[in-house]
Amino acid sequence: MKPVTLEQARVPDGVRIYAVGDVHGRHDLLVKLFEKIEADAAAAPEQQRELIFLGDYIDRGLYSRQTLDWLMDFDARPEGQRYRLTCLKGNHEELLLKFLRDPASGQVWLENGAYETLLSFGLKLSSPRPKPETFRHLSQQLHSKLEGNYLKFLSERTLGRTVGDYFFCHAGIDPDKSLKTQKPESLLWIRDKFLQSDKKHEKIIVHGHSISALPDVRPNRIGIDTGAYGTGRLTALVLSGNNRSFLYS
Repeated sequence: MKPVTLEQARVPDGVRIYAVGDVHGRHDLLVKLFEKIEADAAAAPEQQRELIFLGDYIDRGLYSRQTLDWLMDFDARPEGQRYRLTCLKGNHEELLLKFLRDPASGQVWLENGAYETLLSFGLKLSSPRPKPETFRHLSQQLHSKLEGNYLKFLSERTLGRTVGDYFFCHAGIDPDKSLKTQKPESLLWIRDKFLQSDKKHEKIIVHGHSISALPDVRPNRIGIDTGAYGTGRLTALVLSGNNRSFLYS
């Protein structure tokens, strides 16, 4: 497949895409950003709207459960009827799911912002380095809190979505592989090999995962993780035809 340049890239006519970067438990910023998305979309009522979230809904911010509730309830709300919703998986969702399967991985998750997620579900830790038996008990407790809709939502997230000349994923891609042969580890975790590559890809890659103060627009990719949990700036990339713009919380 012939590589796509940023200048050529476009989404199908009549479609308006809103891609949202890493929320990380900042439900407050998500609500503010969606108000701006609604106002922007109202100016183009004839276009089909799609919301694409790039993963990392949980951890670091204090409102992980509330963020999941907002996403899970979206289709049932009146405004949800106006959008197609795609929620991709991030590496932090993978860390949580791994903890449920393997409590021994708890310390790694804890070092990556799990405390705030646990707190949002009513679970607390008294030590920054819990004992193995504490992690086993905590994993069981969390599983019982998530069992049902939360666990279904987290488990069913996909790793990528293509719209027109754009491919959306959480972290990026392995530049040495085609989009069809990407491994989950790359889509969820990759950094330097992808970020430092100037190789033109089959699609323009829209990703989160790697923080930049403002959207990182390169000839082959667009990074929109602006560190919401720490900076207070949650970013949405707006795509319509061959036009690109940004909205911020």
